[in-house]
Amino acid sequence: MMFFSLLCDTGVRFTLLEELSELDGIELVTLIIAAVLAAALIVAVALYIRSGRAGGERIDEPKRGRSATQTLVIAAMMVSVSFVLSYLKLFSMPFGGSLTLLSMLPLTLFAAWYGPAYGFAAAFSYSMLQMIQGVWVVHPVQFALDYLLAYTCLGLASLFPKKAPLGVAVACFARLIVSTVSGAVFFAEYAADYGFSNSWAYSFCYNACYIGVEGVLCTIVAALPVVKRLRAQLVK
Repeated sequence: MMFFSLLCDTGVRFTLLEELSELDGIELVTLIIAAVLAAALIVAVALYIRSGRAGGERIDEPKRGRSATQTLVIAAMMVSVSFVLSYLKLFSMPFGGSLTLLSMLPLTLFAAWYGPAYGFAAAFSYSMLQMIQGVWVVHPVQFALDYLLAYTCLGLASLFPKKAPLGVAVACFARLIVSTVSGAVFFAEYAADYGFSNSWAYSFCYNACYIGVEGVLCTIVAALPVVKRLRAQLVK
């Protein structure tokens, strides 16, 4: 309880949509472009699915498969949606990190549905986009852990093609572990401020407050029937 009380006292802010009004410059332009691109790709994919149905094509036919171009369009759509959702922050932590509106879900689902090659490529691309939102760098290794490796870990969902919810959970947990290592090594000085004598326990609790919570929510949503129906339409 002391840890959570201190979090509130030292700057946890409930900011649903609030930070959107503060965006300007490259962040605002990038968000607008990503939102427009995501909307356009969603429409394009929906029209493709509809045209396939109109032409008598079986959407769930396994032997035909999608072309690489179609897969890349869906990848761009999922990455764009994840990026847009990452701006919808339910609350922000005092030393970086935010609980977002299921921003990890589209990307991890795509990885689980389309395999390691596409999944890790999409996750790495997403890590590049995350840097636009601002970076907090105290050391090159910390930068690599918190931005490159942590987000690329979301591609681990691709290792569970038949169990997407499990893949989502593993990918989110992997990101949590990477961020925990970074926090324990490079931000250990803050542990005492939150009543911890162990920097690893502090880092895990800190990161679990947003990555862990969002990971649980993403896993629950990934198990819903509507997600299975979406997979049946996008993957064959």
